[in-house]
Amino acid sequence: MTNSVVSERDVEVKIITPLFRDILGYQDSEMHWAVPVDMNLGREVRKKEADLLIKRQSEALIVVEAKKPTEAVFGATGQTDSYAFALQTPFSFITNGREFVLRAYYHGNKRVDLLSGPVGKLNKRSFSKLAKLIGADQIASTLQDSATESRTPDVEKIKDYRRFFKSLHSAIRDGDKLDPAAAFDELSKMLLMSAADEFLLAKNPKHKRLTSADVDSWAATSVEKAKRSVKVHFEEVVRAAFPLLSEETSEIELSPSTTSELLKKLEPFSVRSDDIDLKGRAFEEFLPSQLRGKGLGQYFTPRPIVDFMCELADISLNDTVLDFACGSGGFLIKAYEKMRGEVDILPPGTIKRLGATRESLIEDIKSSQIFGIDAEPRAARTARMNMLLWGDGRCVVRGNALAETDYSGTQYPVSDYSADEPESGCSLILANPPFGAREKEKEVLSEYVFGSQKKTRKSQKTEVLFVEKALRLLRPEGRLLIVLPTGLLSADSYSGLRSHILERARIRAIVNLPTHTFVQSGVPTVNTVVLYLQKHSEEVAKKFQDNGGVSDAAEFQEIVSKCPELDFEIFMADCEDVGFEPNGKITKKPGEKTDLEMIANDFLSESHDDLAELDIFDYAERLYGTKSLRRREQTVRGSVKDRKISFVKRASELADRMDPSYYIFIKKIAELSDQMEPLGQRVQSVSNRFLPDTDAELDAEYPLLSVSSDGKVTIREVVRGEDISTPQKLVEEGNIVYNPMRANIGSIGLIGEAVAGGLVSPDYHVIEVNDLDAEYLIGLLRTPFYKLYIDIITTGSIRDRLYPKDLQRILVPKSKRQQQTAIKQLQGKIDEEYVRSSEALVGHVRGLNEMVRTMLEK
Repeated sequence: MTNSVVSERDVEVKIITPLFRDILGYQDSEMHWAVPVDMNLGREVRKKEADLLIKRQSEALIVVEAKKPTEAVFGATGQTDSYAFALQTPFSFITNGREFVLRAYYHGNKRVDLLSGPVGKLNKRSFSKLAKLIGADQIASTLQDSATESRTPDVEKIKDYRRFFKSLHSAIRDGDKLDPAAAFDELSKMLLMSAADEFLLAKNPKHKRLTSADVDSWAATSVEKAKRSVKVHFEEVVRAAFPLLSEETSEIELSPSTTSELLKKLEPFSVRSDDIDLKGRAFEEFLPSQLRGKGLGQYFTPRPIVDFMCELADISLNDTVLDFACGSGGFLIKAYEKMRGEVDILPPGTIKRLGATRESLIEDIKSSQIFGIDAEPRAARTARMNMLLWGDGRCVVRGNALAETDYSGTQYPVSDYSADEPESGCSLILANPPFGAREKEKEVLSEYVFGSQKKTRKSQKTEVLFVEKALRLLRPEGRLLIVLPTGLLSADSYSGLRSHILERARIRAIVNLPTHTFVQSGVPTVNTVVLYLQKHSEEVAKKFQDNGGVSDAAEFQEIVSKCPELDFEIFMADCEDVGFEPNGKITKKPGEKTDLEMIANDFLSESHDDLAELDIFDYAERLYGTKSLRRREQTVRGSVKDRKISFVKRASELADRMDPSYYIFIKKIAELSDQMEPLGQRVQSVSNRFLPDTDAELDAEYPLLSVSSDGKVTIREVVRGEDISTPQKLVEEGNIVYNPMRANIGSIGLIGEAVAGGLVSPDYHVIEVNDLDAEYLIGLLRTPFYKLYIDIITTGSIRDRLYPKDLQRILVPKSKRQQQTAIKQLQGKIDEEYVRSSEALVGHVRGLNEMVRTMLEK
């Protein structure tokens, strides 16, 4: 692309027109510009324009989309797809003057990226493949190619295979009395040995595979001989068949009798041939039930989340995919399944025109387009076995993905992108890295800006380093979809990371997940988001560099104001229903869409909800109603259907936060601001620290207090002064005390006469109230609206905390004494009903929420 191409109009005139007219051979009469298209966007139909439609007589052939040179081509096909479906064209062509993508459409809403690459020089040699597919004199032949019918998975066969895997697992558990995790390890080894024997037998009919009779014969001599012989066979065949897997595989540790039983069961079973996709599906479905146990849960990302992220990613046949914390391999399998599916439906003639065969395309995917890394040996083994059952297990290596080499000292197959090495890096990263772990290796930390490059650190959270690593690995316009703790997008302490992101990538989407999303992985509640980034092109990256880079949100806004073309749209959404309840029970019914599926549709179709229609009080009621008063669900959000919210923000509207809930709430509270004022100095932090010192204090007894989620201040225990080793906080009558990590679920209480003089944990905050009724304030803060408010303003990496300075910023109604009294009285009724567990409780909470609404609405 020449420097003279700087606008979308330039792309149309200087790239698209000569390409389609002079190189592909279309007549001017066949090129129709600015074609009107009716688009369904949410509830309304809007008239849009396709940049160019190639049409021969009455037949629509190709819809062409021109993008600005600063816009991405890859992974940004939603609107073009909509044009293609509306105009019923079999192909679309997208270019920004630098890169292009040719996309084909087949039955069943299937879409395949046939060709992609740099625009380069506009001559027939550079675009020979494109001409063979959609050139004016070739496209008729291409259109005659019939797509291969995609097979519908045999559900009953999948169930049979799943039961088979379960029977093997049960035989190990029952035979050798192993726990589920250990039994799963042994099952993986037995399947690997069976696959190795099968592979070697196919190469050499004289290969002797291990049989049940062999083990029984050895065991008749001695148990130790049987164990030793099985070990030797296992090591030899795995090393011969799968040398990359042998280094990380420990020996089989089953008794000869159990090994013999499994070999009998495996004798008629082929790991690597016949129904390979069905076996892969069955094994993947078998995994979740086994991976919920202690020791395995952390390696499992729920299938609905995997499907959602892969749908947003719009995985292409031409992608190079990496998961650098692959766990059991869910993302790798889904990526392979999507890419393999695209190959399967391609017409034979189209494949021939691409200069390939179906087999060579599949082999390329296996060997050079999908890669996984995990540090934990069990996770790496599980992912390898998982991938092996789908057809290939070479793509997974074991190591610390933040380092440059794996644990064997071998360079990773995917290295950091370098402009001098066009094949370096990758185009797509899908990941759900572990939270809370810390990188402590000096060598590794020294390689990262957020390690020790700017300031000396002894450790850093791995999720922070993974974001930095991903942006180094990605090629220009490469995509990252990653699950992160919400705090990385909201906490002040991670402001630098957010600036780092803004300088290097466009934010395509941010989606809040419900707190119970990872309950099936053994994590009951955690605040997480799916972050979708697209690395800047080299041209866009240069614009940021030329303007001095981004060190904070203000500098980012200044650059965007100078370069309006960088004012990208950011899709945001809040999700409640992921298809299962907080207890893990599946709730999705056949044909029913979850919030995740509806959000994915919004994103891909470039539509969204209207935030103006959102009733913030109803929203708060649905999320926070009486949940804090039901002890088993007191920290849980996200079990209600049809509650998703999607909207769009401009980059120029970003504050120093990226969490969607913040923007939902800020917009809605702005509508109420005339009726509100900050708490300000009416609430003051009290830090009356106390550590028994004198003999009298050491001999005295002290009540240690706590605040439950129903706001009750109770005596947790009574201790002698000599048993108090760290300073506590002394509270007085009239103080408000709250747990900073549970204020959003109502853990806020008033110190009464009965507990005055008691002690609370130094983690608690103690507040003194001036010119305001303390009972009224507590009643207000415990309403659904204010629980939502507290959730929004609190910060933290994984656990949110409400600090006194945050409390002072909270806006409260400009209420009259009469209204304050009514709030107090209704809160008193709620406290009474909570004790009696009355059905009237729900009505009282709703009434309290409505009272706040009344005070704030004009």
